[in-house]
Amino acid sequence: MNREHVKKSFLDWSEGKLASDKKAVVDHHLESCPECQAYFRKMAAALDKPGKTILPKLEADPFLPTRIKALAEEKQKKISLKTQKAIRWNRAIRLSFSAFLLLIAASIGVFLGRELATANTSAEMYSDEDVFSSYYQVFSQQGQLENWESVLEDQNEEQYEN
Repeated sequence: MNREHVKKSFLDWSEGKLASDKKAVVDHHLESCPECQAYFRKMAAALDKPGKTILPKLEADPFLPTRIKALAEEKQKKISLKTQKAIRWNRAIRLSFSAFLLLIAASIGVFLGRELATANTSAEMYSDEDVFSSYYQVFSQQGQLENWESVLEDQNEEQYEN
């Protein structure tokens, strides 16, 4: 095993979870490698003494929120007056553009609604009774294909007359 593999297998070695053949390889490597020996000693010392670890004890900085707030205020002061005006203009332009697009969308909706309304009035020239009687004539008699053609021709002629 190379040095990396020995360092990676420290936890299993310290807990005794290594297979006997791998444990022998790690032990043999530890006898010949002072760097791995120092690593294993250091890690074993850190795990053996939970109250007195070699790792530094970290404590929260009580003044960190105050410092962050002061930095934010300082940065806010650095923003020039021109930049603040540009931000206001940018917001006003976006609002105006949005209102303009809303007005266009409403106009298109009204236009399409009027077109649909005029299309429906031409379709309302035929009453439901006329349409029903035409369908009844087609389906009640033989020669349905000819009857369909005649119904369609009659309707087309009536549309052109009106």
